[in-house]
Amino acid sequence: MANIDQAFGLRPIAKVGSAPGGTTGTTKYSIASGASGIFTGDPVKQANDGTVVVATAGDAIRGVFMGCFYTDPSTDKPRFNNTFPNGTVTSDAIAFVADDPHQLFICQQDSDATNLVAANLNENCNLVFGSGSTTTGISGVEIDSSSKNTTAALQVKLIDFYDTPSNDATANNSVFVVKINNHELNGGTGTVGSS
Repeated sequence: MANIDQAFGLRPIAKVGSAPGGTTGTTKYSIASGASGIFTGDPVKQANDGTVVVATAGDAIRGVFMGCFYTDPSTDKPRFNNTFPNGTVTSDAIAFVADDPHQLFICQQDSDATNLVAANLNENCNLVFGSGSTTTGISGVEIDSSSKNTTAALQVKLIDFYDTPSNDATANNSVFVVKINNHELNGGTGTVGSS
């Protein structure tokens, strides 16, 4: 059965050593006024001024954006939102970030040039930072399948295939359980993968 090719970023599912569906904690971080858009599921990093911004391929990751609060400049009313709209000018924006280094996520592979298979489990990969949807507020980030390697600095570690009937592990665009490997709260360099 073919998998649906629909990026959704990183979605928390459990902590290492716990059953799926476990509670996911978040930490509050500031977002700079006028910052670029951030979507639910986007990996973020901490900027020099202490705010969070969307990471890019190869960056150490602080965590995953799970929504935000800010005063809407068009209504002057408080707003909880699953995305921080690009360029929003507000002085009180707070991001909620799943930043536990032991958090597990699910993420789709892009299957670009190569397809990740069972033999690639415990290897590391970078992410591809596609554009999020301004309609749904969902991230466009995927696993960069062509970046698979044992290199410690790669962004995520492939833990397993996501165990659900709609996920065909032998087909393109399968969904993996991953852990942030190159995590800012773990010193910014991950562990070497094995092949």
